Amino acid sequence: MKICLLNTCFDAILQSPSELHHQYRHPRSLAQALMNRGHKVTLIQGFHQNHETTENNLEICHIKLPAFAHGVPSLARRAIAYLPAMAARRRITRFLSSRDMDALHVFGTCLWPEMAAIASALHHHPVAFSFSYHGGAPARNSFIRNIQAKSLSRATSLFFPAKDAADLWRKTGIFSPETDIQIVPEVSSEFQRRSRSLSQKISGMSGAPLFLWVGRLQETKDPMTALRAFRKIHAAWPSSRLYFIYQNDDLLPDLKIWLKKNETLAHAVSFLGYIPYHDMEIMYNSADFFLQTSRSEIGSNATVEAMACGAVPVTSNLPSLTFLLGGGKAGYLFPMGDAEACANVILGSGESRLKTRSLAIRSYFEAHLSYGAIARAYERAFDNALRNTSRHGLHVMTSGGDA
Repeated sequence: MKICLLNTCFDAILQSPSELHHQYRHPRSLAQALMNRGHKVTLIQGFHQNHETTENNLEICHIKLPAFAHGVPSLARRAIAYLPAMAARRRITRFLSSRDMDALHVFGTCLWPEMAAIASALHHHPVAFSFSYHGGAPARNSFIRNIQAKSLSRATSLFFPAKDAADLWRKTGIFSPETDIQIVPEVSSEFQRRSRSLSQKISGMSGAPLFLWVGRLQETKDPMTALRAFRKIHAAWPSSRLYFIYQNDDLLPDLKIWLKKNETLAHAVSFLGYIPYHDMEIMYNSADFFLQTSRSEIGSNATVEAMACGAVPVTSNLPSLTFLLGGGKAGYLFPMGDAEACANVILGSGESRLKTRSLAIRSYFEAHLSYGAIARAYERAFDNALRNTSRHGLHVMTSGGDA
């Protein structure tokens, strides 16, 4: 099958192709997984300049497009960049119209005018046309919502990383009642499971067992619940340790004040701050348990990365996290914000057979959350679309998660 993957978004601060591909790892990793299944794949990526290259048999085409700018409201961005965006859409449609392909997958469901233009340009092309959801919500403004509906009106299948995100869109009526909506992981990870003892020697982390929390120190990530749960865990398991890795420190003063009032935990909790991505594989492999206490998540890259390394996930029971853990088949779930329940589910699991559980988590990851698993889901979607195309004409699909 000849497949094109299209990601029109990129950050304005990125200046080199290497920075671009590091920041947007998901499209390239998915492309490689599809190639591993025998498909010919072209990755089309927006950037500051036009450029084409081939790496490991993957054709990469950079198309000059307007960049995403931080700190500017989305409607303002669209107003400011209206004319450049019009030119960019023509550039994309000309490029795609010249391609020989069986399937086109677009990362993002909120690029409404762009996708409407592309769908129109490909109207007579017998391709499977899919999108993936990576955030965003149906517009409240009726005019913009009509553009959304037109953009996705031909969709017969959509993939989302969580049922609640799919339901949010479904209830607006933007999609046809016949539209098939599936739940698939938003992203995956290429991290590998490695020796716990060796990883801990490299990272300098210790604990029996060792707990890891990764995210932003802000209210929606709820790090305080992790601290409160760990207070009970540490009382039962005095050799346990908890490490926080974070990108911002909004709640750090509050957490330290709380920790000061609970002096018995002072030696058992460490705030490591920011760790570069290329060092995170070792950090995840140092952990026995991964704590995820968020009150809101789309796909949770950190949870997926931890599971790739075999850390046993313990997460709040958000729909997206419940899906990643297979409803509790791979890890443990607790009611959101309930520190007592979080501690109880961990203590109830016990300290024994951590290596066996780690291997089971890695096996579950490979079967259900790996790029190979995502590629299989996309492949099935494309196959179904092409079969429907041969019977009924053009088939347009949408898959969950924005890159």
